[in-house]
Amino acid sequence: MARSTVYWMDPTDLARLEHENMIVAIATAGAQIDGARVARADGVAIIATGHPMRLFNQVIVDGAPAADAVATDRRRPRCN
Repeated sequence: MARSTVYWMDPTDLARLEHENMIVAIATAGAQIDGARVARADGVAIIATGHPMRLFNQVIVDGAPAADAVATDRRRPRCN
């Protein structure tokens, strides 16, 4: 009987890889729509297709620089 090897992977790494796969999948599908704007820069992915489904019209945090900026912004006091 053959023996198998089980590899352990950190759940944080798995979540990061899944998030990356999700962005690529949505961006690839959205880019097929005429007039769509799909861009990734500075830790942000923009998918703007004009399609009525919200899935294809998003701004997604795509990396550490943007995630850090969002976390910093949330800690700032708000003026009302």
